[in-house]
Amino acid sequence: KEMGESFYSTMLDSCVESLVVSGIAKTNRNIVFVGSRTNPIIIRKSDGAYGYMATDLAAMRYRFNDMNANRIYYVTGDEQSNHFSNLFKIASAAGWLIEDSKESSGAKAEHIGFGLVKKSDGRRFRTRSGETLDLINLLNEAIRSSAEKLKTFGPAKTRAQNNYNHHKMPKSIGISLVKYAELRRCRQKSYVFKFDEMTGNIADSKNTAWYLLYTHCRAKALLNGVSEKSLQSGSIKLVHESELELAFEILQFGRILEIALSKKRPDMIAKYCYRIALCFNRFYHACSVKTGPMKVSREKIVSKFCKALRTSLDLLGIVALDRM
Repeated sequence: KEMGESFYSTMLDSCVESLVVSGIAKTNRNIVFVGSRTNPIIIRKSDGAYGYMATDLAAMRYRFNDMNANRIYYVTGDEQSNHFSNLFKIASAAGWLIEDSKESSGAKAEHIGFGLVKKSDGRRFRTRSGETLDLINLLNEAIRSSAEKLKTFGPAKTRAQNNYNHHKMPKSIGISLVKYAELRRCRQKSYVFKFDEMTGNIADSKNTAWYLLYTHCRAKALLNGVSEKSLQSGSIKLVHESELELAFEILQFGRILEIALSKKRPDMIAKYCYRIALCFNRFYHACSVKTGPMKVSREKIVSKFCKALRTSLDLLGIVALDRM
């Protein structure tokens, strides 16, 4: 259910009154504030008007008392970190939150801040002045360029047989390109927006969704005709240096996921995708998978790599492809 600012307008008076009665907020010349007179946090102005702090406090109280929330996340720009710090302190004083609570029953709020998206001249985009690019235009260009690139994959006969791929996949790949380009960056850092980089039209296309999706397809092709029973039997033997490197990265998945979750850092998962894809391609070029005495063992390694990469991409909202 979507609840905008107007939803809480009828709750503002009672919310602020409760803060005054409890002694958390003070009044002076009809102004309601928290903190000292020299450095106040204004909740209600002298003319009776309410600001963002009052609305956020009313929303916090509603989510705590009526929605029984135990985790509340605010995703906004880092420049609002001071506002949310004050909000959480007031809400904790009011008993709506348990600050730094480790108890599962304690309501907890967190500000998940992100950096600025800047123009080529280093200045920030400003939505109110109409400077921003419409997302639909960005996605459409990513889809168009993906369709063009897919035409170059494989011989003409294969492209004709895979007609479905070249008519249905551009949308999936194009959206994946934009998602990955955004999520691979640390959310707290600002960056300069580059249209070609977001749509995958760059000379070095390794650290893009293209590279990850193609790598997954390459790995899945090695498993064509391999039965699930074969993948479940036997043991894995790590002989070549590239096998050891790849196996080590596969085993890092759980640790990376845990850290990324605790820090609210999807870029850590994106970086893991790229790192493990690089490791796989080194393994692919150095080791024979389909023939030789290490065939079964290496097929099992490839299978585990596919699972790790596919799961990681899924966490980023990217659909892993089996062929392109």
